[in-house]
Amino acid sequence: MNADIFSDLPEGIQPTNVVEFYGVEGCGKTEMLIHLIASSILPKTWKDLALHGCEVSVIFIDTDYHFNLVRLIKVLEQRILKAIRIIQQSHGETNSKALSSYPEKYNDLNQFVKSCLDRLYIIRCNSSLELLASTASLEQLLAAKPGVSIIMIDSIGAFYWVDKSTFGESSNDQDRNQNRVVLLLSKYVKDFQLILIATKHAIFESSSFDKNSHREYLCPAWQRLVNYRYKFECFGGAHCSQPTFIAKRIFPKSSKSFKFSINDSGIKFDTR
Repeated sequence: MNADIFSDLPEGIQPTNVVEFYGVEGCGKTEMLIHLIASSILPKTWKDLALHGCEVSVIFIDTDYHFNLVRLIKVLEQRILKAIRIIQQSHGETNSKALSSYPEKYNDLNQFVKSCLDRLYIIRCNSSLELLASTASLEQLLAAKPGVSIIMIDSIGAFYWVDKSTFGESSNDQDRNQNRVVLLLSKYVKDFQLILIATKHAIFESSSFDKNSHREYLCPAWQRLVNYRYKFECFGGAHCSQPTFIAKRIFPKSSKSFKFSINDSGIKFDTR
């Protein structure tokens, strides 16, 4: 996977890599997953359009219930519209910027989008026990669907506070389900040569002024599994009509930051 956010890695994200997107609520983590899903399930081309997709299947485990399928469909449609504009511009059609509907040539677009969505498997969990049960059942799906190349979890630490209140101060009891989930994920990543991408909320405010600061609260097994950690931040917030988002790799540490914005078409990276 050679998405823009991974361009600081010479070979991009490779099979068996585990990536964590870390940050407070509202800093663009889920939106980045939608961006990556679209890039994954789209093919490289469709008809005469260059879509630059990977044409692979994705398992999306939703524990925060932030995932919006309508939003994903909108992003897919906007990418196709953009590809149509590029084709029309190459043919010298000056009204291509005003394109808001699909030419007759692409009247089977809805069926095409549906075929892309067939590569996405969504699993929703309400508790760490459900997450464990769902993760344990993945092996059968992975064996039956060799096209699956990516597992995404939004988010891996969703049940931290619920488990903490259930198990009290016993970290061993609290980590029990986490450890089992991580053990299974580690096995699948290796056995099926998968990429794993998970979001994690920054639920503790750090007193450090270091922008690379990260306060861990998940089990040590997860900490050992992660190959790359990106910290997401939002500047502007609710009081800004166009907030700016920044993602930076803080493990292993990188000096490069990725600035992006979010609009109706999805994520747009600032290439300046």
